[in-house]
Amino acid sequence: MVSAPVKLVLVAAVAVALLVFYDRHQRHQAATRLAAERQLVLEQKAAEARADRQRKAEQVKQQVAVQRAAMSPQELRAEAVQRQFHPWDGSHMAVEAGIKARMNDPESYKHVQTRFRDEGPGRGLTVYTTFRGSNAFGAVVTNQAVAAVSEAGAVISLNLSQTLP
Repeated sequence: MVSAPVKLVLVAAVAVALLVFYDRHQRHQAATRLAAERQLVLEQKAAEARADRQRKAEQVKQQVAVQRAAMSPQELRAEAVQRQFHPWDGSHMAVEAGIKARMNDPESYKHVQTRFRDEGPGRGLTVYTTFRGSNAFGAVVTNQAVAAVSEAGAVISLNLSQTLP
């Protein structure tokens, strides 16, 4: 049989253990609530940021629409032609894709220069591109391409020729 002081110590130990467990449980619940509240705040901020970006994008679209409405047909055509060319290196994006499709090693393509001649409304563009690339023997050669391009930017014809260094 267990003596009274030992029983008292055991009961006290169980009570302390229950209090520690209860305290940890309360802390865990508080931490879980806090994490959920933080997540909710983050989601609300993200939603506000998305809405703000969308509002700004709509404002920009409206400004562009107002600017385009004030443009002459010649300015609109010039803008449409300019959009066909890469903003960094000036290459014609559709012509570059056509050149790479015909190359032995498309990964070796290096743009050198692109010029174009506007043939006028309804007649498209003539695009002249100089580029470097590896030939079938692995040597890097300089080539030229001449392409007829529609007003919409589609390649109508593409002729490649190798130039001497």
